[in-house]
Amino acid sequence: MRLNRGLLGKELREARWKWIIGGSALLVTALLLPFGFDILRSFLSDAPPLPEAWGSLVSSQLGDYTNYLWMNWYGKNLFQLVVVIAVLLGAAPLAGERSRRTMEFLLSQPISRATLFQTKYVAGLALLWGMIIITTLTMGPSSAAAGHSLDLLRFIRGLPVTLAGAVLFYAISWVYSALLSEEIKAVLAGGATCAALIVIGWIPALRPVSLSNHLAAAQTLQSNDIRWDVTLVLLGLSLVCTGVAWRIFKSQRSMI
Repeated sequence: MRLNRGLLGKELREARWKWIIGGSALLVTALLLPFGFDILRSFLSDAPPLPEAWGSLVSSQLGDYTNYLWMNWYGKNLFQLVVVIAVLLGAAPLAGERSRRTMEFLLSQPISRATLFQTKYVAGLALLWGMIIITTLTMGPSSAAAGHSLDLLRFIRGLPVTLAGAVLFYAISWVYSALLSEEIKAVLAGGATCAALIVIGWIPALRPVSLSNHLAAAQTLQSNDIRWDVTLVLLGLSLVCTGVAWRIFKSQRSMI
């Protein structure tokens, strides 16, 4: 793999509002979630009894701090924000250059198509994974500040499958970035495809292969074991999507 440092810096600068806003949203959530545990428990202690279905779900969260944090981070906030950030980062690199009519200039530079593709891909993926890892690690000190003990080594066992799911959404969006000539269309197409994959997982019969279920790392929470099998499958699917994006970009020389 060959990366162009000048192009890498350009990508990081052009994506700065995406990672600043996305990273800030993740960081604020990571800082506030631990404090929400006691606030929610206090509020519900004075509230009327919840319906049985809701009551059992809330009890399972509020009965254990780790369960609460896991379900609200991996299962809700991180999952939702990562899908949006992954689509925005993945749909922009190639379609954005075409929208701004700068692709021809880039390709006229002493840089190969493969280097251009790889540099742009790695830049966005580094930002995506960096935001996820840093904000997840923030749960340790933020839990301590909120007065709760968190086994951080156990907590980060949910990261591998989440990172693999994130790169799958990112790679899917890259296919549309390579295929389409307008960034907004690539974002909408990537977002629609990712949303469809999530919704399909709501079908009871497909629950075992549900992306939302796996990205929530629910099985890791229950068994305390990292699902390396699911992680490798998701990474494999990501490689397939990335390969498709590369073949499209390499062949469609007229779309510049």
